[in-house]
Amino acid sequence: MRTLPVLFCCLVPSTGAALSCSGTGPPWSVAIEGEAATLTLANEEKTYDVRLATKALNEQETVAYTLIGARDTAILIVFPASCNANTHAAHLLTQQNQSPILITGCCVLDD
Repeated sequence: MRTLPVLFCCLVPSTGAALSCSGTGPPWSVAIEGEAATLTLANEEKTYDVRLATKALNEQETVAYTLIGARDTAILIVFPASCNANTHAAHLLTQQNQSPILITGCCVLDD
């Protein structure tokens, strides 16, 4: 599988800024910096490689990040939206044990 780092231009610029997203019900957070991601869910922290970042065809600011871990995967979809005090919202599709889950939250671009 080929990595496309150029797609990080809009949400994770090459200046070293990072994308951080979080939500509740259940509490979760994900941090993406470069080609690495850390997901915390149910008090368990996992690391992932960001294998692909794909812009939506009809909305260039919407990006789907494909996260590949040692034992599981996740898809983080980040899109423009007013979300608390942030300018982007997110949907995270992953799994807890054998059950797939979809959770939502807000994102911020850290300087």
